[in-house]
Amino acid sequence: MLQELRLLSTNCQQFRRDLELIQRFTDTYSRCFADLIGQLNASPSTALAERGLRLCIEAVDMMLLTQKQMAAMLGQLTLGQLHRAA
Repeated sequence: MLQELRLLSTNCQQFRRDLELIQRFTDTYSRCFADLIGQLNASPSTALAERGLRLCIEAVDMMLLTQKQMAAMLGQLTLGQLHRAA
């Protein structure tokens, strides 16, 4: 029982860290996209379009990584719940 509580506590701490990372990620990319949109509205160019494409690719990559981490964490949490119910 004590081991399960430690594991749950560790999982919850990791979950909070992951949530904080997601918040920082969204804040950072929101600012980057807002800046880029402003620049594109003011003076569109090929270089800005290429920068936008790269920013989109980076953002999607980060979203996929984040979803993978969250799925793993939720899996660990639900597995813990299943073990306690058994």
